[in-house]
Amino acid sequence: MSAAMRSQLNLDLNTSPNYTQVGVDNTTSLPEQPAQQINDFLFVIYVVLLPSVALLGMVGNVLTMVVLWSKRMQSTTTLFLRGLVLTDVGVIIVLTIAITPFAVGIHGKTIPLYVYSIYPRLYVPFDFLAMAVQQCNVWILVSVSVERYIAVCHPLKAAYYRTRRKTIITLVLLTVSSGVYNVPRLFGTVALPVQCTLPELDGFTCYEIGPTEFGNNFFYKDVYKVWMYAIVIYLLPLITMSVINVLIIRELIRMRSRRRDLATYCHQQQKEDNVTLVLVLIMTVFILCQTLAFFNQIDALFDDKVAQENYIAVISFLYVVNSSVNFLIYVLVGKKFRHVFFALCRRYRRRSKFCPARNGSNHSLETTMVTEFPHTALS
Repeated sequence: MSAAMRSQLNLDLNTSPNYTQVGVDNTTSLPEQPAQQINDFLFVIYVVLLPSVALLGMVGNVLTMVVLWSKRMQSTTTLFLRGLVLTDVGVIIVLTIAITPFAVGIHGKTIPLYVYSIYPRLYVPFDFLAMAVQQCNVWILVSVSVERYIAVCHPLKAAYYRTRRKTIITLVLLTVSSGVYNVPRLFGTVALPVQCTLPELDGFTCYEIGPTEFGNNFFYKDVYKVWMYAIVIYLLPLITMSVINVLIIRELIRMRSRRRDLATYCHQQQKEDNVTLVLVLIMTVFILCQTLAFFNQIDALFDDKVAQENYIAVISFLYVVNSSVNFLIYVLVGKKFRHVFFALCRRYRRRSKFCPARNGSNHSLETTMVTEFPHTALS
């Protein structure tokens, strides 16, 4: 692999009973007994903070799903947000399942069977799923940012581009292309059987992760996993969303300045501005997290391998944070999302406290909610 850059979602953890590789070009020889193979900082990140935030993020994302799949949320923006929350859940699940048990096992050899026998065989599908879901997540956010740009900066064209059919086609294409693009990862590495050296693993077969012949190919190692990865996952999305964010914010400021002298402020425009503000905040959080991850691609920035491993742990944690905080943004900033969410909570509380509502009262509540919250996402 090129010395200048490295592929990163931090699932590059190659293990054998005597050797662990953290990162891609970061290798560290370790003793046979894996009692102190990661430091306390990595343990806190991977075993304490990451799963804790992941648990809270899963709760928030499930609640987000309940709101986004309600009848009051049917706009094209909502369709993009549904895809975004599904991929957020995928990122949280894959990263937590892949990293946390592995870190526990390395730190205290409490689950050596998972570290040395199970995880190496799961590495290839984990790597494929993590990268495919991450790529899909990134480009869904790019797509919804473009949708917001059209709605704010070119409102006359919005009716043509912002249709349910085109949105669904876009989501399907992003999902399929993300899966197809990452298929080579299924053939780049393989779990190789080796002799177990730990007495606890007598009778089991241990494995280490090694490259296949295809995985040693220059195109796969350098072009596909490094340069194409940096462009597809980092450079293009970050540049696109940064430029779109600037254009949207500039247009919002310009529009608000023109309305200062107006006696009334269009209610529909208020809703559109609120939707845009929510998505600008989501994009900003994403850009901050992804920018820090991009710096890890530049190998020359890190002379201290321990410092780089700690930095990678922070990046992995930020990936989970980024996939967990959108619910807070929706509730704190998204007016319609907040209203629908609390209305659903009130309805659930009434049903759980008394009994399922009769048809008449339930119909009355539904009518009130539909009247109060028109079909514009989040606003």
